[in-house]
Amino acid sequence: MEPTRACVPADESERATAHPRVGPVSSARQPSDASQPPSLSAVAQDQLAAFRAGLASRRPLATYACLLILSAVFAVETWLGGAQSHLVLLHMGGAVSSLIRQGEWWRLLSSTLLHGGVLHLGMNLLAIYSLGSLVERLLGPARLVTILVVAGLAGSGLGVVLTPPHRDVLSIGASGAVFGLLGTSLLWAVYPRRDFPVWVVKQLRNMALVNGVLNLGVSLLPQVDHWAHLGGALAGAGLALAGFSRPLLAPTPAPTRLTGSTLAALVAVVALGVSFGKAQHAGRSFQLRQPIAYQRCVLDDAYQLAAPTELLPPRVEHPGPRQFSAVFESRDGSSRLTLSVNTLNLDAFQVPAEQVFSDEIRALQAFLATQYPDLTWQFAAPNAVPTAVATGVAQHRRLSVRAELRADQMILLLVIERADLPTVRRMDLAHILASFSRLSPPAGRGSDAQAPPAR
Repeated sequence: MEPTRACVPADESERATAHPRVGPVSSARQPSDASQPPSLSAVAQDQLAAFRAGLASRRPLATYACLLILSAVFAVETWLGGAQSHLVLLHMGGAVSSLIRQGEWWRLLSSTLLHGGVLHLGMNLLAIYSLGSLVERLLGPARLVTILVVAGLAGSGLGVVLTPPHRDVLSIGASGAVFGLLGTSLLWAVYPRRDFPVWVVKQLRNMALVNGVLNLGVSLLPQVDHWAHLGGALAGAGLALAGFSRPLLAPTPAPTRLTGSTLAALVAVVALGVSFGKAQHAGRSFQLRQPIAYQRCVLDDAYQLAAPTELLPPRVEHPGPRQFSAVFESRDGSSRLTLSVNTLNLDAFQVPAEQVFSDEIRALQAFLATQYPDLTWQFAAPNAVPTAVATGVAQHRRLSVRAELRADQMILLLVIERADLPTVRRMDLAHILASFSRLSPPAGRGSDAQAPPAR
């Protein structure tokens, strides 16, 4: 998946590749008190003064609440494993078109609360603060909330409809919702309907022009979910065109009955809360914090390995005279772990072992790239032991690879997991690979002795 709307492949990636939905860059501000044109009539000046008084009397509490909620959700992402982990984002409710088509409707809204990093979150918070404060003062908190939720839903929905099936990315972010605010502002600027004093309309048009140009540029950046931006903007403009976003030009008393806008806001908040709660329940996201238990398994009567207890006993295979592999399957079918051991005959190569290791990894890279084109590799030599690590995601399956060269052995771990199930996400490949060793003393062939479980 690709990142931002963050779009990304779903991984522990350990990012799951999420499109972040990058929020609009905003220059919104309240209409200025400065420099009234001398040509304004007394009536126009009275209108402007009343308009400013109405704005000043309203505090944008709903905007502050939105900022707080998004920040709290981001803190939970970080606590569960990191906002750049695709698997964390996927299990918390990131939008993936194919999963939504399969019935996981909650992802349409739960994804709007998630962000793929501090910069992604910061841009959207700034945009919500700038645009949301103005819109809330003009419309009141109920209609602000409704615009945000409806625009976020429209952005996610348009992304699902228009994202090609072969480009199954993870999309996250509140910028579809924020583009709804931008769409509303643009409609006010070009079609004010006498809802604003004339001088305020001029200021709104200048603000809309600057924001429109800036955010058009943001939407065209790579890995940005432009469909979410477009869907949010169209929803915001549609609400304004329908009259839902007509401003309140004077302070209004607290409602004594349930108004239409208040009811719409309540429905929006309940839908958002239910969607996010359903995402956490279905994805079992809080299990990401639970430690995983390991048990030692004897492999090929000569080696041992600490494998997660969630996996069934291994199936050992011998693909070659100097090779063996052990395949572990999870009980729920969500994951497979394969350990491959290749005892290298270095004399046959007559090159340094590190070169043999490098050549083998390059061959593996070429083979895996056809199925996992986003696979990213990292190479290191801790304690002079060459190590290669890679992660990637394709078609809701995440691949993790870890390889080491030890003396005359190349040891390779490959973990394939269903990204929509949470079993393997907690596997520590470094821990598993470090536990691989020869039995001492070696177990005789045919022996069923096995080391006690280590938890």
